Amino acid sequence: MDRGYIKGKPFLQFVTGINGAIGACPESVYMMKETADQVIGTGNYEFSAFGAGKMEYPCCMQSLLLGGHVRVGMEDNLFLGKGRLAKSNAELVEKMAHLMQTMDYEIATPAEAREILGPHLVTQLGGGAGGFRGLNEHLAPATKVWLEDMAKWTEYPLEYSDQAEVGIAEEMKNREPGTGNTDAELGQYLSKGIMTILKYHGKL
Repeated sequence: MDRGYIKGKPFLQFVTGINGAIGACPESVYMMKETADQVIGTGNYEFSAFGAGKMEYPCCMQSLLLGGHVRVGMEDNLFLGKGRLAKSNAELVEKMAHLMQTMDYEIATPAEAREILGPHLVTQLGGGAGGFRGLNEHLAPATKVWLEDMAKWTEYPLEYSDQAEVGIAEEMKNREPGTGNTDAELGQYLSKGIMTILKYHGKL
């Protein structure tokens, strides 16, 4: 932003509750918002937050209280409530909308949401030389399999977490030395990166 590469207000997504990363709780959302305020400046960006699993709604509510936006969906959480599997993304969105209305928060229209999110610049950059199309083509096959698998679920498979942990451990083991080869090292690497950013911006 200081060098003019990013115009206007960037949109930040605070992701919590992913294995090996920051835990899903309202305090994590507060800490990430505070860090963004120090680095970018209060009011100089838009943000949203979510928590994976059962902490999806508590983290979303914390985001609202801090002046941010919300994100819900089956990619983050499969349950509408304790023991109640969501039938669709629409059910999760309807629950979030109801919570917002109960607390007198205004729900953005689709047009307003597109204006807040801005153009797909980040997705375009994420696709490298192939841009948005390249990224979409790369992710589409895996997404198709994931959606087909989820369509067959009648309950959350208990072995899913065990399988995911094996994959995560393998991925961490194959990371570059010093960038987090265990849960503890990954947390230290994240903290070190945040400190480096703060020092670069003269906040420490």
